[in-house]
Amino acid sequence: MYFVLVLCIFSTPIIFAQSDHLESAIISVSVDKGEGAIYSKFENIVISGNVGNESATSIISIIDPNGIVVWAEPISSDSIGNFSIVVEAGISNWNKSGNYKVKLESGNLSQDTVLFYDSGQQVNPPSVIDEFYVSESDLYFTFSAAVIIIIGIFIFLARGAIFRRKSDYDKQEFESQKDRDYEKYHSDWTAEEVFGDKTENERESRKEFAELFKEKSLPNYYEILGVEVESNKDEIKNMYRQLAKEWHPDKGKENSEQKMAEINEAYETLSDEKLRREYDKFYNLL
Repeated sequence: MYFVLVLCIFSTPIIFAQSDHLESAIISVSVDKGEGAIYSKFENIVISGNVGNESATSIISIIDPNGIVVWAEPISSDSIGNFSIVVEAGISNWNKSGNYKVKLESGNLSQDTVLFYDSGQQVNPPSVIDEFYVSESDLYFTFSAAVIIIIGIFIFLARGAIFRRKSDYDKQEFESQKDRDYEKYHSDWTAEEVFGDKTENERESRKEFAELFKEKSLPNYYEILGVEVESNKDEIKNMYRQLAKEWHPDKGKENSEQKMAEINEAYETLSDEKLRREYDKFYNLL
């Protein structure tokens, strides 16, 4: 009986020591570039670590972002539990870029680390931290949407020039067009005929001035434009522009078309030196 008691006393530390050894067993696994490192297709991944208890069956597996095991292999370690293996990235079924888990299982213990695999299918690899990236299809969609928006903005800004029908004024060549005097229209609201031979127009205008003078209905073009008789060509043009902006039919004023026709007629006469001389001959007789 004393022998059994002594045996129990001496064997107890050994049991406790074995228990402490089991509880303190640690396994580890890592990749050569460190946790979170980026690996490209066909690049070698060196996986190393320690299995602690060399007698246990140890397996290394790689799990894709969807939780599917894409590679697994049993490993053998040295006398103190160290191991090292080389795996080629993307060897089979590694179709998706993302964070892949490298998992070591030894007996009842497991340990894992993370690496990032770039399959090369997306332009911008996702961040290892936030796991977000822009796929190729997303880039195509974004680019197409941007092009459509830009075209829409261009059409909106140029809608006036695109959809505006050309007037008779636009189809001809006038000095006012060269001067970018846009307000000087020869369209539906002007009563003056501006086409044809210039000399013929001058002759007709002189005849018209004579008839209007006889009928005592010669218009006061200086008064219509609000300029003095001594005003020069630039002063007349500046005043015409102001009036054209004020009375342009687009402004929606009452009788604006009739007023604009009078302004155009006065400007056509006073801006042309020959016509102005002919007009002044009769105007000075008033």
